[in-house]
Amino acid sequence: MSTPMSRRSFLNTSATRSSAIAGLLAAACAGGSSPSASPPAAKPKQGTTLQWMYWASAGPWLEANQKEAAAFEAKYSSYGLKIEHLHTPSGQPFLDKLSSLLAAGSPPDVAEIMPWDVPQFQSKKLLLNLTPYVKRDKFDLSDFYAAGFDQYRWTADGQPGAASGADLYGVPRDFPTRAIGYNVDAFKEAGAKVPAATWTDTSWTMAAFLEAAQRVIKRDGNGPNGVGRWAWNGHDGEVQQWFPWIFNNGGEIVSPDGKESRFDHPKTIEAFQFLQDLQYRYGVAPTPQQRQAEGAMDEAFFNGRLAMMHFGPAQLGRYRQAITAFEWDVAVWPHAGPGTAVGSGSGWIALAGTRDPEATWLLLQHLLSPETQRTDAEAGSGVPVRRSVMEQVFVTQPAPPKNVRVFLENAKIARIIPQVPKWTQMVEIINRELPALWRGEKTAKDVCTEIKRQCDVVLK
Repeated sequence: MSTPMSRRSFLNTSATRSSAIAGLLAAACAGGSSPSASPPAAKPKQGTTLQWMYWASAGPWLEANQKEAAAFEAKYSSYGLKIEHLHTPSGQPFLDKLSSLLAAGSPPDVAEIMPWDVPQFQSKKLLLNLTPYVKRDKFDLSDFYAAGFDQYRWTADGQPGAASGADLYGVPRDFPTRAIGYNVDAFKEAGAKVPAATWTDTSWTMAAFLEAAQRVIKRDGNGPNGVGRWAWNGHDGEVQQWFPWIFNNGGEIVSPDGKESRFDHPKTIEAFQFLQDLQYRYGVAPTPQQRQAEGAMDEAFFNGRLAMMHFGPAQLGRYRQAITAFEWDVAVWPHAGPGTAVGSGSGWIALAGTRDPEATWLLLQHLLSPETQRTDAEAGSGVPVRRSVMEQVFVTQPAPPKNVRVFLENAKIARIIPQVPKWTQMVEIINRELPALWRGEKTAKDVCTEIKRQCDVVLK
């Protein structure tokens, strides 16, 4: 999917921005975070132009968004509803644009978001509570993976609401789970057993992963680091990259209430040390320093110079277009015990200052519709959060990858990334301390102990 936005800090910006945002709060109180009775049935305003803010890489993903907007305008042509695209690259450019719109008192009507960023908006009553609309219109949620929606459930006072079925302050765009992408031809050439395609294969452990990595790496003197083919890349970047390793080793990162760090959990430390060892002890994955010479590692995978990588299915369409010289596939994560997938993906929030709440609600319903979910699935730009589209469209597409059903099986058992009210502050600490591990300067025990020490102060 996208770059995680741990730097999202518009609520921690200058006093000038804070005072500008304050102007939104009064308007938000009526239709924002506070629980309320279902709004009376109403029609959208004639001629409303909704601002739809999203990130999407060029190619199939962006084209799918444009197609979906055109379909919305056609569907509601009798009301003259239009879409203004605010297409902004992910990361800091997206943050800067959203921050400036909020500060100016003219937020977009619908904006893309990562689920862990919801509380910093919701706690300031900047989001439209969608549960009253769901209840009023009897919007059927039975066809969706419940975990996809649970990510956006929060209590009125900003506490995690997944377990209690609290109100919705966003909806999922999709529900992707991460997988291992691998070069089938490289495994055959090395005589290595291919990674498992099902969670029931208990032989696919971290030890098995390491054994395969040691077989498929090609230290032949080629390439900028003397490695013609690296075995693995993709654990030392965004949080989605290392989460699966922690959870599938039996570790945790935070308590269920989000108020205590669990970075000192023995299995958490063990998993982080394993990841560092892949780089510095076993030399099967490039270090940050080595990657500077290697260039973009997704291109290395495309060119056959990387055997395994962390795979985000939002780029499925791009991979299908780019890889033609070898066979590639996907696999489940190495796991101890039954294993678990980690579900996240981006979603949509409706800003409390929307120009037209009813038109905004129609747009959200459209984005959740079977038609839109199908468009994303066929474009390879999203993994459906609707069960029916996942089963009837996504997993029935022709290879590659042959094991596309991995994403269906993942969705059935996926756990969501923990809901943490102070996620931004916690991730700032993590992102500040983890690089010392990836640079080989400190052990996992030292780094994790320091992360826990700092996070506990913030979380409590």
